[in-house]
Amino acid sequence: MRNSTVKILRKNKTLTLENCLCIPRLKCNPISLLELFKKELTVKQEEDTFTLMSQGKEILNGKIINKLMISSYTIPTTLLTGPNSIPWHERLGHPSSVVLKLLGIQADKKDCLICETSKSHKLPFKHHFEQVFYPLDWVHMDVVGPITPPSVSGNRYFLTIVNKASSFKIVRFLKKKSEVFDQFHATKKEMENLHNRTLKQLVTDRVVSLSIIASRNSLTIAGTLI
Repeated sequence: MRNSTVKILRKNKTLTLENCLCIPRLKCNPISLLELFKKELTVKQEEDTFTLMSQGKEILNGKIINKLMISSYTIPTTLLTGPNSIPWHERLGHPSSVVLKLLGIQADKKDCLICETSKSHKLPFKHHFEQVFYPLDWVHMDVVGPITPPSVSGNRYFLTIVNKASSFKIVRFLKKKSEVFDQFHATKKEMENLHNRTLKQLVTDRVVSLSIIASRNSLTIAGTLI
């Protein structure tokens, strides 16, 4: 709950109320009568309805339900929509129909595939990895490269190792791809000493030779025991 500023637009007039309470769990915005009185407003009641007046003119009206004054209305600007897609087309920097005609390209003014694609959202991918709770139960590894041009130190590859339980990432820079074996086992030894646990599962895209990685230890790699 925090203080906020509420602006009420009604009949071409804007009423601004300061220090109003904003309660996230409520679907409506509560307004204090004290704040209304500070604006020199008056409340007129007739049976189960009320009217908020300012200098004899109606500002707001509503119903009284369970001893609460409730006013429900829609801001007119939220209803302002139009079928014209040209403004969206222009905001994305797409060429107009005049420019396309100069290029000899026939284009439909109404339908733009790129505009429709840019406004669409891709559904999230389903989680296809098991959830783990302890370090080194599941580790992801990948090798990226060769990189052109190489770094100042002459590195053309880098090895990424991700601990799935903590999402902690380790990056090792390599000059040759053959260095993966030594770098992996050195990093593996550091992680096992740090967590006092052994590496159980290793997931890779098979860019690295799995037989080399597991030549000294029995690991479950991508679900296959080697």
